[in-house]
Amino acid sequence: MKKNVFDGIFIAILLIGVCFTMSAVSALCPIEPIRENVKLSISELQEEGLYPCFLNFKLFQMDNYTDVIMLQESVTNNDNALLKSAMDCTIYKSDVYMDKIVDLERYLSGDLDGMEAMNYSRYWHGYLFILKPLLSILTYQQIRVLNYIIFFSVLLLVFLKMWKKLGRIEAVLFLVSMICVSVPLIPYNLQFSWTFYIAFGGILWMLHISENTKQTNEIWVMMLSVFVLGGLTSYVDLLVTPIVTIGLPLTVWLMRKYDWSNLEKIKAVVIASFMWALGYAWVWASKWVIGGFITGESIIADAISQASVRTTGMKWKGMELTIPNIGKFVWNTLNQRGLSIPLLIVAVAGIAAYLLLCKNWGEIRENLWLLLIAMMTPVWFIVLREHSIQHGWFTWRALVVTIFAGLMFIVRTCDYKQVKERMRWHK
Repeated sequence: MKKNVFDGIFIAILLIGVCFTMSAVSALCPIEPIRENVKLSISELQEEGLYPCFLNFKLFQMDNYTDVIMLQESVTNNDNALLKSAMDCTIYKSDVYMDKIVDLERYLSGDLDGMEAMNYSRYWHGYLFILKPLLSILTYQQIRVLNYIIFFSVLLLVFLKMWKKLGRIEAVLFLVSMICVSVPLIPYNLQFSWTFYIAFGGILWMLHISENTKQTNEIWVMMLSVFVLGGLTSYVDLLVTPIVTIGLPLTVWLMRKYDWSNLEKIKAVVIASFMWALGYAWVWASKWVIGGFITGESIIADAISQASVRTTGMKWKGMELTIPNIGKFVWNTLNQRGLSIPLLIVAVAGIAAYLLLCKNWGEIRENLWLLLIAMMTPVWFIVLREHSIQHGWFTWRALVVTIFAGLMFIVRTCDYKQVKERMRWHK
């Protein structure tokens, strides 16, 4: 027990040390090569605009706006000492919201008239550890192509590993879940990609420890693993789809626990979720403290203020963010696009089919842990309702957790052979 506690403390301290070191290393990257490649990227970004949208469908809208912020962070020539450069994150913007690409171009040319500095230091912006070296040799568009190649290579690896270690049904349903959240569009923007890379890595790691760790140590290793996953998510993510880094790996790990009861799995879901949240909060809060100490800025106050808005903001575009109002908003939005009735018919048909196919209450009871995981994303949306609805056109991809766990629940509790028997009985 004591050894486990010391191991946990060591991992927590090491995690902060690794995050801080990576940020310091990224601050060492020479700025000039990065500036040149960012300049070469601007014309194509201007052609695309800040929010290109595929098929004129809001959920297929891209977010060049945030990627442009990442590019500006990469070229900010901070003349401060190394440690202060690693912790500080200041970008420059004009009063015109849609001029973000123009702001970047003006910053590169040294024209800062009418632009104000905006402190963005409440996040680690850990993606700069990867992005800045890449921008030293590639343009943004070339990085996008590279991102597509790497993303789908890793996705294929995950699919093949799941096929081998879990089974073809589990692997196929995972792929179906990814398709349901428009997986071909995820690598288009860098900010969409980071959490999925962590989730994929988490899945591969969970499959590894479930096979190569002694049973007596596996649970503790898993708990430390989700703690690290939460911390790494906090390091690179800007509240895009963080929940995928716990929901997907945890589902895969528990599917390997063939001899566990439903209650044991539910306990594991609760404890693992707590450990993930602890890792997320630990790394994020450490940035506020360390960054504030080194830069002398009031990062803690800014972070708490923003967290309060995200979690307690109860109005959006004049609408009270109550559950009924959000439900009406979603229904009206779907209705405007002629989707509400078709989706309602599909839902009713799906429920009817499930009732026809479901095995028995015993099977349902033994797989309730999957429903608990499926609820992770809706609960996250409710807690961060202001942020989730304001940015719903990209936060919706966190529903991959709900879809995957939900599909697994359906498959495990249904038996298509019963259709023939029930139809015969009705005759």
